[in-house]
Amino acid sequence: MAIAWRNNLASDAAIYTAANLLGALVPLLLLPILTSVLSPHDYGIVALFGVAISVLSVFIGLSVQGSISVQFYKLDRIEFARFVTACLFILIATAGVIAFMSLLLGGAIENATGIPAGLLGVACLVATVQFVTAIRLSIWQNERSPLKYAAMQFAQVILNAGLTLWLILQVGFGWEGRILGISVAALTMAAYSVIGLWRRGFIAVRTRKRYIEDALKFGVPLLPHVLGGMFIYSADQIMVAHLLGTAQAGVFSVALSVASAIQLICMASSRAFAPWLYKHLPSMGEDMKVKVVRYIYGYFILISLLALAYGMAAPLLLEILVRQEFIVDNFVILFVSLGFAFGGMYFAVANFVFQASATGKLAVVTFTTGSINLVLTYFFIRKFGLAGAGFGFMLTQAMFFIATWRLSHLVSPMPWFRRQYAD
Repeated sequence: MAIAWRNNLASDAAIYTAANLLGALVPLLLLPILTSVLSPHDYGIVALFGVAISVLSVFIGLSVQGSISVQFYKLDRIEFARFVTACLFILIATAGVIAFMSLLLGGAIENATGIPAGLLGVACLVATVQFVTAIRLSIWQNERSPLKYAAMQFAQVILNAGLTLWLILQVGFGWEGRILGISVAALTMAAYSVIGLWRRGFIAVRTRKRYIEDALKFGVPLLPHVLGGMFIYSADQIMVAHLLGTAQAGVFSVALSVASAIQLICMASSRAFAPWLYKHLPSMGEDMKVKVVRYIYGYFILISLLALAYGMAAPLLLEILVRQEFIVDNFVILFVSLGFAFGGMYFAVANFVFQASATGKLAVVTFTTGSINLVLTYFFIRKFGLAGAGFGFMLTQAMFFIATWRLSHLVSPMPWFRRQYAD
């Protein structure tokens, strides 16, 4: 029985990992096609549209969808439906406020960030419907339905990529084709999710005030962490657009996409390691902790060497994949690749923080690091252009990793240092 349970868990984890990696891999696979038909300026608009969705998602829904998994096992079917409805009420209210502010401040936002004002409403809509899809996926995950989860992810990826290619290559659209592909796919999956939730009885006619309060108590404290993550992963593209222009934002986005191969490897490694760590760490003896530390150090060395080698070889790959207008200085891809390696190291040590339930302290680290990143990235871009953006990304990821590593040792001590090995 125990062996069967472990095998099922491993199989589920493999399916979820494959589905998530597919979603992350498709933009990389589309890169040669999109850069062959879009100018750097047009590609920059597409990149900024993605950034706008990420930024708006911080505020639309206030991350309360994460509380779905917490309440799934606590409430009966009727009360859980009311809780889901409470989350949808929060989504509608926040989406309305953000849409109004986007309309009111669209011109100012465009001047400050380079994100076209006309696209903010579309980005707001996409961020809203993605919230609904996330609820449907979360329930499937808690119901142990990985195949349905993966099928929906796969369908969205295929619809997104297929529409994009048809609109750009056949219909003759430019950047509009990519944005329509993203938007229509997101809307379609959200409509399917709403129908499924309603038919399964997961949406109620009314909710309870306390469920709205409970959802907000979960989501609002996460804002510093989510905001910090936004500063770390999105601020550089916005600053590049603001300081160097939309075309340069497109070029930098291509560099990020090419270097993100390192991130995909790190994500897969983390998803394979995290479940094992969460299960065994509470009962782990010192000898096993030493072995785990040695494994993680080996991973640090391996991913650093891989990022270094890939960062040095990637410019040659870039010359094959994209037109000359998208070619960047070799140091940009090297810096970004090493940045993604530090991001992979962060995932390795952050698992200890998550296992210790010290997410509040991690939120402080994330927000502080993200705030520092805003200043450093602005300075480096002003001084060194795109190379400065790449270096700022690498430096921020390194600081984030080191600060999280220190926090992990405080909340879940491990024998990281030689003196401790001797003990």
